[in-house]
Amino acid sequence: MATLVRGFRDQFDWALFVAVAAIGLAAIGAIVGGGILALAGAAFASTGPSAILAFALNGLIAMLTALSFAEMS
Repeated sequence: MATLVRGFRDQFDWALFVAVAAIGLAAIGAIVGGGILALAGAAFASTGPSAILAFALNGLIAMLTALSFAEMS
């Protein structure tokens, strides 16, 4: 069994795996970033300057969520 695992580890191409993962994450980031910018434009058009307060509050909540996930890991 150890020989089988060692053989798999030798044949697995980590560089390709990391490259594909990086491309996928970059694509997801671009989609999410585009959505955030589109929503920001719509929010500023309908609410005006109070949208800045809403985005700041949203950032604070996101930071607290990230810190709680980091604490659990």
